[in-house]
Amino acid sequence: MKRFYLFLGGLAAFILIAAVCSAQTVPVFKAGDTVRIVWTAPADTDVVHYTCYFIQLSGNYQTTVVDILEWNEEGGTSTNPAGFKLALVDGDYELRLTAVDAAGNESLPSEPYNFKVTTDLPPGQPLNVYMELVQVPIATGITAKLSKVPRTVTGVRTN
Repeated sequence: MKRFYLFLGGLAAFILIAAVCSAQTVPVFKAGDTVRIVWTAPADTDVVHYTCYFIQLSGNYQTTVVDILEWNEEGGTSTNPAGFKLALVDGDYELRLTAVDAAGNESLPSEPYNFKVTTDLPPGQPLNVYMELVQVPIATGITAKLSKVPRTVTGVRTN
């Protein structure tokens, strides 16, 4: 079992793990992404840190443990504000979060949050695509090639 102690500071880009996902949609993160976790804190006020258990559900089934020593509470939720680097190998994971008090007592774990980690994440999907008519010559850096693919064929790339 790997154990990391997390000391937060500074601002970093983040991916919000607490996004609401349907049962069919499992979020995919790239290994090395900076992530932050959002949760509803327990009513207890003597929590001194939270422990994240990243349980690998594939491969060698290791558990990576990260302690969150600083967090913000706002609007009924808590978050580790700066996030941390997701140092996990490719595979399927389950995140469980626990609260720990000053005496070292650990709460029951949260419900699991399932996600995937990959090193081969494709680029983001182009959004809001449209065409417009232009009155200038074609740019020299663009090569146009027409390929006809029957409508019944899907998921094919043409060269």
